[in-house]
Amino acid sequence: MDDTTPPPRGPRPAPGRTTAQTTQERTLVRECAWCGTPIELRPRAGHQRYCTRSCRQRAYEVRTAAVRHGRDLAAGTARDPQEPVREVVERHTVRTVVRRSPVVPLPSWPQTPVPPPEPEPPVRPRPRGIRPTPPAPPPPAAAAFGFGPAADRGLGQDAVQRLREIAARIRTRAIPTADHPDILAAAGEILTELSAATPGGLDALTRRLPPPRH
Repeated sequence: MDDTTPPPRGPRPAPGRTTAQTTQERTLVRECAWCGTPIELRPRAGHQRYCTRSCRQRAYEVRTAAVRHGRDLAAGTARDPQEPVREVVERHTVRTVVRRSPVVPLPSWPQTPVPPPEPEPPVRPRPRGIRPTPPAPPPPAAAAFGFGPAADRGLGQDAVQRLREIAARIRTRAIPTADHPDILAAAGEILTELSAATPGGLDALTRRLPPPRH
């Protein structure tokens, strides 16, 4: 069908009748009047202009801001934006004066001469075939206090006497308290050795104790 062909005609109304034609339009999508977000309008919400309540509130504030500001200016509760802001400034000036004092040289103290180090004695060469004699071992601690296999038969009584002397010194506070842990450790070693050397252990040894002295 070319452009010169007339459009087809509809059915002609019957004689004596009137035909009415009605056209309805409905907006489907509208942009938000504040943020521009597309809004899909529902059939009964064709008047909606904002996508959310926050956009509607902001638009309302903008529309009524000039009216409210003029009302506040007339009431004296707002200031004109063209009026300069008045400020009260407090200023402190600190002036520091630096005065240079004359440099006083420090007194020179006499230096004590350091004596030269003493020369080391020359090392004599050892003759061949002669081995150095090893140093004698130190005497054991038991022999130094009178203990050991070479002691006499009164060794036990001597040990008892020394232990009683130590007990008396502890009683009179003659031995410092800093040495008490070492004394306790030594006493524990003595009790351990006595338990191992006595048949029946410390229980049998306790039954053989002499009566206490008064």
